[in-house]
Amino acid sequence: MLTIICGEDSLASRTYLREVIETYKKKDYEILNLSPDELTTIPQEDSETLSLFGLKKAYLIENLNKVLKRSRSDKLIKTLEGIKDLEMVIWEDGVAKRELKLQKAGAIKEFKPSDSIFKFIDSCYPKNLKVFLAMLDELTTSQNETFIFIMLERHIRNLALVASGNPPKTLQSWQIGKLKGQASRWSTESLLDFYEKLINLEIGLKKGTNAYSLKSSIEMLSCYYLK
Repeated sequence: MLTIICGEDSLASRTYLREVIETYKKKDYEILNLSPDELTTIPQEDSETLSLFGLKKAYLIENLNKVLKRSRSDKLIKTLEGIKDLEMVIWEDGVAKRELKLQKAGAIKEFKPSDSIFKFIDSCYPKNLKVFLAMLDELTTSQNETFIFIMLERHIRNLALVASGNPPKTLQSWQIGKLKGQASRWSTESLLDFYEKLINLEIGLKKGTNAYSLKSSIEMLSCYYLK
């Protein structure tokens, strides 16, 4: 059985992935991490071998969608569609169901953000500081700060790409039009500078060198760029 776990709420999907893995382990499955490039190396007779000797294995693949967008995706998709008896889980980091190249080979579990997070990121533009901070305060009572930051950084990246004339190919025309409207409220220089500061904040988060909480850091940046 193939299960695809995806969605823009990466934290929720990652939590669900851990639960799925723990369920397999309780059933005495061996969890095998497989890179996307190794997918075609799974022998077709593997399922028969497992059944014959009573072995129980579950394969875990992360971020396969990026590989499926390449020229050799048809071969990989056929490989996946041909694997019927193996237990396999694919986790896609921050990928919405609509963006999946693989749609019909297995069950899809999508984790969507709440409407409030989208209203929050839509409020991120100059001269809207008061509204932005109020929504941030409200969001942090129910949402993880890391998730809020991830969504904000991803959105500002898309704004920057649209402003520079290179919109992401995964976006639909109505999404690009909406982003253009929000990007027009920024000067390109300020928008790119803001995005750079968010990247630096992400680096500090990964290294554990940030002196302030994520919420406080977002507040300080917004007070400078959204005033």
